[in-house]
Amino acid sequence: MKKHSIKSTALFVTAMLALGASGMAQAGDCKKVTFKFTNDHATKVKVRSIDIKGNDGSWNEDISNKEINTHSHYSTDRRNLQKLDSGKQGTFTVNYDVWNAANSEWRAATRTGVTKVCNDEATLAFSLK
Repeated sequence: MKKHSIKSTALFVTAMLALGASGMAQAGDCKKVTFKFTNDHATKVKVRSIDIKGNDGSWNEDISNKEINTHSHYSTDRRNLQKLDSGKQGTFTVNYDVWNAANSEWRAATRTGVTKVCNDEATLAFSLK
């Protein structure tokens, strides 16, 4: 009986080490993610937020009305995405406003349904057009 339990334990430990080395055992929040927004409009835009559907739920990331000039870009600070695990796919909807110079007003716009795989320390890029 003693030999069997040592052998079983050794097999279990070997299997767990192999699983960890393959990356399959890595689970948890997607960490240190940067969002990069590129303004491809002929006028300035203001990014309000991103709606995210992750593998553990949905939520909204505030971007604080960051204004981006024409053909420019803005990158956020790194963030941890608590409802999207590293290596998993999420759906991202960018909520932003486009400047309408003729009427001197902001008009709401949305970049919808962009699907991306999130990895730790990744930059997730969004083109706003």
